[in-house]
Amino acid sequence: MMPVDRLRFLLTRLAEGEEMFLSAFDVTPWPEGTLERLVAAGLLREGPQAENVTCDGCEKYCLQPVHVRPGLDDRPPSILVICDQREDIGRVSIKPEQLRQWRCGLDLLAVTLARMLEIEETPERLSAGLWRLGRAELPGLGRECFLAAKDGFDSALVPRGGVVLLAAATGEHGIPLPSILRLDDGVLILDRLALGEWLSGWFQTGEAVHPPQPAPSFPGRPSLMAAVEQEMHRRASNGELLPSLQKEAAWLAEWTDINHPGQQTPTEKAIKNALRHVYRSLNNPA
Repeated sequence: MMPVDRLRFLLTRLAEGEEMFLSAFDVTPWPEGTLERLVAAGLLREGPQAENVTCDGCEKYCLQPVHVRPGLDDRPPSILVICDQREDIGRVSIKPEQLRQWRCGLDLLAVTLARMLEIEETPERLSAGLWRLGRAELPGLGRECFLAAKDGFDSALVPRGGVVLLAAATGEHGIPLPSILRLDDGVLILDRLALGEWLSGWFQTGEAVHPPQPAPSFPGRPSLMAAVEQEMHRRASNGELLPSLQKEAAWLAEWTDINHPGQQTPTEKAIKNALRHVYRSLNNPA
């Protein structure tokens, strides 16, 4: 994924809850510099070492508990997982850097947004999926601003005229953050022009936000598999194809969920079955 795709991925995951962790395995396929950009933007923070890791001893990539054995004679400790899926694998050595993980939560997103909106107040958590950011000078007027997860909007907690920023890509009660946030040359940018366009249709009325929702990228198409295949070809041409069909199918399933919200998207298994021959031809060109 490109940095902008990773930003949308994080926002989509945050829309479902308060906190998530990304492992070293998760961030390994990212383009160079993407992780550092998101950390610098304040959206990710390094967390405690993982107690379970994705084992790369075979193509199944199972999540396994970590075992640490003390080193002898001043040697460093051994880190390993024990495969319980195949008899021919046994122990798999794990590098220390594979235990790294990064935390992302609505609290970090709230602080980042408040800073970008030049709000001097400290964000306040109002409920499990709703944060009050504070009063911001927005295009046209000053407003109380809020951050909401997918199901976090609560009309009893958001005053009349309050501006709700939604982590989700779509919603009926706020401005989708993916439409106004972007990564530009490694810097997280709040697009104030886009924000003003979202606000212009309603701020004079003092009503809650009910912006029009964008149309799907592939309107009228009964299946998104053609779009998935097109994305696989694009990734292959850019040298981004992952080293196994399973990894590539998992990436594409995630990409489809993010870029086509609200539509029936193909599963990882369906992508593997439908595009197996395509992957082989792209991964091993004649």
